[in-house]
Amino acid sequence: MSRKLAGSLLFSLLALGAAEATPVLDEGEAYVRLIAQGSDGYEPHAYVPIRGATDADSAKLVWRLKGKVIASINCHQGDCSYSGTPLKATGEVTADLVFRDDRLEKASVLRTLKFAFRKTGKNHWQVIADDVLGGAWVRHFGATYKEPNERYVRMYMWFTSNDYADNLSARCVVDGTPLEKDIAMGGNSLIDIQATDSKERTFHYRKVEVGFDAYWGPHSRYLDHDPFMLVDHPGAWECRVRRDGRTVRELRFAVTPDGKIQSDEMQSGGNPIPMTEDTAFIDNRLGKDASSLDERFDPAAYKKSLQYGLPWPDHPKVKLIHSALPAKFGPAL
Repeated sequence: MSRKLAGSLLFSLLALGAAEATPVLDEGEAYVRLIAQGSDGYEPHAYVPIRGATDADSAKLVWRLKGKVIASINCHQGDCSYSGTPLKATGEVTADLVFRDDRLEKASVLRTLKFAFRKTGKNHWQVIADDVLGGAWVRHFGATYKEPNERYVRMYMWFTSNDYADNLSARCVVDGTPLEKDIAMGGNSLIDIQATDSKERTFHYRKVEVGFDAYWGPHSRYLDHDPFMLVDHPGAWECRVRRDGRTVRELRFAVTPDGKIQSDEMQSGGNPIPMTEDTAFIDNRLGKDASSLDERFDPAAYKKSLQYGLPWPDHPKVKLIHSALPAKFGPAL
């Protein structure tokens, strides 16, 4: 089989696998927020894109407080926007993402999100979700393209920071050998969710789509030179994500011989996180200088779940990660 034919077959299979994927919540892009309406209360809002869904399928979010339904919101292309009378309910809230598969003519709960609604001061209505810092997802884009510069990766992670986080870089070693250059990581803020403590101090939950200046898949036969290619550096990666010379995150993942970032070994245990073929869940830890960027960290919430109540995979490595967390810092509610 020629290299060109093999490459075409690879990308066709990847595209086919993505098309036939079982519908799952895209954890990398999902978020929940409250839109404050002054003394009247708040309007809940969520973005919960479902990968693998068709235009004929439908979804809704059913919000509950102490088992009682406080809102039921139909979702359109992942956007679930409330338009009723403002709510004032506070406490531990769950939101069932109910997905109706049109082909099967069946509805089921795809995911139950968990968080807290709080009010501080007179009119500060907010979502408190201190478990979001543990998760990091990588998505491979451009599976149907042959040219390397069209096959890029994006990383999705949270910071509790007011900073845009667009000046990050990764200093990486592969199988113990340092790369010659740092890898640029530009940040694109997907959502900045503000919260306020009892002393009127503001902190943030910021979800960032992080560019990673490296490209996946095989080399091209048609370019005189390629961009930085993951396929040239297979093995175990350890990266210190740096900002102004300080390590704010530590990422660990493996690159396969065909140049893709694969999910962490945690996914091999019980209770793996549902994902599509083009997505990987990677080991994401707070760096030693995390407090130079992040405004708030609660280790108890970090240990409890990954993001909005998403359980950690059942794997021994999870205990290792939890055993080396920094102390709690930031505003207290």
